[in-house]
Amino acid sequence: MLDMEKALILITLRLESSSNLVEQLRAIKGVKDAALIYGPYDAYATVETPDKEGLWQTLTKIRAIHGVHSTLTCNAVR
Repeated sequence: MLDMEKALILITLRLESSSNLVEQLRAIKGVKDAALIYGPYDAYATVETPDKEGLWQTLTKIRAIHGVHSTLTCNAVR
């Protein structure tokens, strides 16, 4: 079995963020789960891709969503 690239993406939103942000996140290939959260970050997405290039492409799509201000990527190591 091939190892997959896995990451937790923490997302900070702008005030004008889309009301269907979670649905937009879940529609992106590679996103396994997404939710709005309380705390210093506004949302998260768990991502799983075959390689680092796929992870980069998924992250780029997340950052392109209207209302996303910033992201913090936490790569899984084990």
